[in-house]
Amino acid sequence: MCNVNFFSTSGPVGGTSKSLMHPPGPWCCQMPCVESDLIETRRLQEYCLTMDESEWTYEQVLNSNGDLVRGLKITEKGLTSLPEAVCAQKHIVSLNLSDNNLQDLPDDLEKLKNLEQLDLSNNNFEKVPTVIGDLDNLRVLNLSGNKIKELPRDIIYLRKLEDIMMDGNCFENFPEILFQSNVTDVYLRRNHLKAVPEGIGKIQNLRVLVISDNEVTSLPESLTSCDDLKEIWATRNKIESLPKNFATRLKNLKKLVLDENPLPDDVKAAVEAGVVALRKFEAGQS
Repeated sequence: MCNVNFFSTSGPVGGTSKSLMHPPGPWCCQMPCVESDLIETRRLQEYCLTMDESEWTYEQVLNSNGDLVRGLKITEKGLTSLPEAVCAQKHIVSLNLSDNNLQDLPDDLEKLKNLEQLDLSNNNFEKVPTVIGDLDNLRVLNLSGNKIKELPRDIIYLRKLEDIMMDGNCFENFPEILFQSNVTDVYLRRNHLKAVPEGIGKIQNLRVLVISDNEVTSLPESLTSCDDLKEIWATRNKIESLPKNFATRLKNLKKLVLDENPLPDDVKAAVEAGVVALRKFEAGQS
């Protein structure tokens, strides 16, 4: 059962003063109302539906909106399975299913060929659903707060994937399948990593690496091959050493955050002295 907040994610549509109306259905506009003639001609850009509790079913709400929906948020509803009507929303580009009790996703999710952002954070996934490998246009994938130990090979088929969030899972090893991907931002906070393998240098588009709150003891030499790397966040690990001339060789590095690691003072001093484009360096006491 649900109610919906219907709003534009890109601001008011059009620039003229025309009559405004609430779209038909069981919801209330939280943002500026939509121009009635634009609803009729379907010349709308991006709209989001946020599911809340009421007497309306997901099917009733979604079927009454059709191609108006560009983003769908169904969070904190205790879902154990995905409503069938969701997979029929072929126009959506953003789907947020965070904070539910999902363990898998239906194969029909592959129908969402326009999907660019998928948030599955804080559910009960122990493995990444296979169907995700069929979402060809996916750019952002949030898997944080689950019980995932590894990434499936299907991830390499997501050639447009840029950002992958895996914070708060059960990874003991860095997911090496990413070495064959085009990802730019990798988030692996609060896992059980003990090392970052040399193969990470193969991620040529890497811009942001976040591995804070793990058990990593060193950073690999190969990171200096990632020419686009701008940020490294590795707080609260067990890092005792860094590759020689590490910061100097990372020409585009803007942020290197290593506080709460047992780095010797001479290593900290060497990094600070060698910084070229670095804007922020933190290496506090262990």
